[in-house]
Amino acid sequence: MAVEPVAFAGWPNNLCVSNDTVELILTLDVGPRIMSFRRAGGQNVFKVRLDEAGGTGESVFKLRGGHRLWRAPEDYGTEHSLTYVIDNDRIDHKVVDEFSVSVAHVAAAPHRLRREVCVHVSQSGPTVTVEHTLQNDGPAPLSGSAWGLSVMAAGGFAVIPQPALGTHPQDFVPNRRWVLWPFTDLPDERFRVSPRLLRLYQTNRKPFKLGLQHRERWVGYVLGDDLFLKTIPFLAGEEYPDEGSNFETFTNWDFLELESIGPYRTLEPGASLQHTERWALFADVNLPDPQDEDAFLATLEDYAQQLF
Repeated sequence: MAVEPVAFAGWPNNLCVSNDTVELILTLDVGPRIMSFRRAGGQNVFKVRLDEAGGTGESVFKLRGGHRLWRAPEDYGTEHSLTYVIDNDRIDHKVVDEFSVSVAHVAAAPHRLRREVCVHVSQSGPTVTVEHTLQNDGPAPLSGSAWGLSVMAAGGFAVIPQPALGTHPQDFVPNRRWVLWPFTDLPDERFRVSPRLLRLYQTNRKPFKLGLQHRERWVGYVLGDDLFLKTIPFLAGEEYPDEGSNFETFTNWDFLELESIGPYRTLEPGASLQHTERWALFADVNLPDPQDEDAFLATLEDYAQQLF
């Protein structure tokens, strides 16, 4: 297959990179953003906010949807936010080969922070590698983490595997960490907890957010009979933002996010950091009833093996 220029969602300048199974669309008019990920002929599993699609040149940050690269920790409301860097103008891009494209943007303010996303579609099959790079192009050190946010289309549910249960008193060392935000209501009916799996449903409700120190390596999103999976890297002994979270999920009335976060770093001028995810997208998936947790998780794990 080839990298092809296409129009998408009101933006005239985009690149479609595909193989025989999946395709991604990266817009060149704003970003860096991956705005679509779908099986050939199937539905886009990413959210596209129609009221913001096709727009450019806005003076304020726009969520837009798709997959984006942020700098963590979040600093919303600060005068010189490094998270909410405005990315509403044309970006640099490079066609690496027939299966690989990179898109990048240098923010001039508040600091010269270069954000690059490079996608590598496998020559065949459902898998994609997404490389995120933050580079300090300014004169002073910058601190933070790479933060990959996949904004999923409405109407599905996230699946988050958990460690196997132990026994007492043999297992007396904690093996899980949950991080909660002030607006997170744990009894929320969208949030389902079972011994080996967490599920979070996207419906028309108020915001909910959960962070984890996640060591199970992957999470997913079920949208109809499509299954999206992505890896969640974890490096033991490293410092992570948000009370040690390397994974966060957020939902509201509009979308659901699956977010991976890299270790905390201080970048000297000219230095960069990398953060890599692997994705896979499966169509026509027939999953067991989630109430049968063993069968449901076993089926998910069979698919997740293709990530590794």
